[in-house]
Amino acid sequence: GRPVGILTEHDLVRLLSERVPAGRTVGVMMSTPVVTAPTDLDFRAAYLLLREHSVRHLVAVDERGATAGVASESDFRTHLGIEIFRHTADLAALMDHRIPTLAPTATTAAAVALMKSAQWDYVLVVADDKPVGILTERDMPRLVGGAVDLDGTPLAAAMVAPAPTVDCGSGVVAVLEAMDRSGHRHMAVIDAAGRAVGMVSQHRLLERLGLDIIDEAWEQYDAIESARHAFEVSLGMVLE
Repeated sequence: GRPVGILTEHDLVRLLSERVPAGRTVGVMMSTPVVTAPTDLDFRAAYLLLREHSVRHLVAVDERGATAGVASESDFRTHLGIEIFRHTADLAALMDHRIPTLAPTATTAAAVALMKSAQWDYVLVVADDKPVGILTERDMPRLVGGAVDLDGTPLAAAMVAPAPTVDCGSGVVAVLEAMDRSGHRHMAVIDAAGRAVGMVSQHRLLERLGLDIIDEAWEQYDAIESARHAFEVSLGMVLE
């Protein structure tokens, strides 16, 4: 019942780019050791642990060291809620302006190689500077499971299309709402002509805002708990 390794979408990028044989055991490809945390660790400390180890999944363990669950970046962001981001900086300050792009005619192998070599978790597929599709780490299980011929498959056939987009004038909350509606973790930012001018991703957003947002949420939690405690004390005095 104890966690000895973890296999994530990020590991599958390495698996595909290195052409690892399908028969290779998971024990060879997994990341180890696993970053774990006790289930009663508070939210802020858990997030700091995630950042300290530069991982996107935190494995929760019980008092016996057995696996109790997994908390991902998406879980942390969802737990924070959208309202906590309402007062953050404008989108232009948070999006990636230098983004990895390839044409639809490029091979899927070229996209996977770009993701691995430059440590990107996505490649935006563009035609005439306009986003037409996207390939992300989330697509790696599909490529592995389908035994896709990376060299013989153009990106046009492997990408997710259409590419998820938001207008460059959108606010951060609007982007997060679009992510929640579509289920995407990446949104291409487009100008009035539909050209890609940047990319906002959940991972980069949490990287740039994470600790400030966590601290703000923690302060709100403390304020609520203090108010609740004061109310309970007052109620007790009235009842007495």
